[in-house]
Amino acid sequence: RNLFYYGSGNPAPWNETMRPGDNKWTMTIWARDLDTGEAKWGYQKTPHDEWDFAGVNQMILSDHKVDGKVTPLLTHIDRNGIMYTLNRDNGNLVQAAKVDPAVNVFKKVDLKT
Repeated sequence: RNLFYYGSGNPAPWNETMRPGDNKWTMTIWARDLDTGEAKWGYQKTPHDEWDFAGVNQMILSDHKVDGKVTPLLTHIDRNGIMYTLNRDNGNLVQAAKVDPAVNVFKKVDLKT
């Protein structure tokens, strides 16, 4: 697993009407191969970010049981009010939870899409 992890920031220009669509690869958690620089996976947290969430907060690496198997995890608490936990090896979303019930930007995050 020779990977490093980092986040990309919000899209530009700030005026969201000037940049239609999801603004792919912004607001994304990335995993890259240390030897080749190749992107192994990316997970976009806030498509078409119009709130300036930035999305580059720290990431916590850990190993915990998921479905009975010890799994390498990455946890990121984002400025959008959601705590994301992903499988570090493949980028699959394991859990997404609001960090405060007052968060009203999203009702929930679909774990499959």
